[in-house]
Amino acid sequence: MKNTHHINLLKTVPFFAGLEEEELMFFIHQASLQEYKKNQHIFNYGEQAEQFYIMLEGWVKLYRVNKDGEETVISLATKGDTFSEVATFEGSDYPYSAQIVGGKAQCLVIQAYVIREKVRHNPNLALKMLASLSHHSNQLSLSFEHITKLTTAQRFGCFLLKLSMDQHYQTVLRLPYSKYLVASRLGMQPESFSRAMNRLSNDLHIEFKGKEIHIPDIDRLQEYCEVSCFNNESCSLENRLTCNNPQCDVYRILKLM
Repeated sequence: MKNTHHINLLKTVPFFAGLEEEELMFFIHQASLQEYKKNQHIFNYGEQAEQFYIMLEGWVKLYRVNKDGEETVISLATKGDTFSEVATFEGSDYPYSAQIVGGKAQCLVIQAYVIREKVRHNPNLALKMLASLSHHSNQLSLSFEHITKLTTAQRFGCFLLKLSMDQHYQTVLRLPYSKYLVASRLGMQPESFSRAMNRLSNDLHIEFKGKEIHIPDIDRLQEYCEVSCFNNESCSLENRLTCNNPQCDVYRILKLM
């Protein structure tokens, strides 16, 4: 399982983006492939943070529960996302709980002490990681500004486009988790999300039947969302899914949807 695909995926992860191939290979060989079942908890808030996670497939809900038992969703991680970066700092606790949602999932898991030891013996590696994170933060701000200029229907359309890409441009999809969580991930109120669904249905004739979605024309959806590949037709699906060009619309939706 530790193959070129995983190397290419790590190149899109801000934490590792500035590293050389040999350095990436080190972390790939140190990682273990973990599979999780639907609703399985990976870790809980307040536990000692000992592992760093890179999503390969599926969805993970990162959340907190307050003293009144109310749940706040902090983020939803999917393919190419990382979480529990805090584990790379010695003596840290997980600042949220992590639970699989929507179905089974796969992660590459790296023991935090492996990263700490590698950095301790190679300070230049730490500088590369910090530079990559700083650059990513700047690019993310620009990408977020781009995304917020889209309508709610376009943002939901981008989410559907990403789901389709992850499944080799399938046109019959299922929402990976509840509509409430989708709205939360997209930063929408439930009523705004419902209006976005209606708009996509009216404008593009996309059918919503419970969690099942039928998209009659992927190209029209892509045009509607104003999403274009930086390399256009020369870029394969594999290359699009591991795109790390911050100027590319595909990169933006993969990182922010």
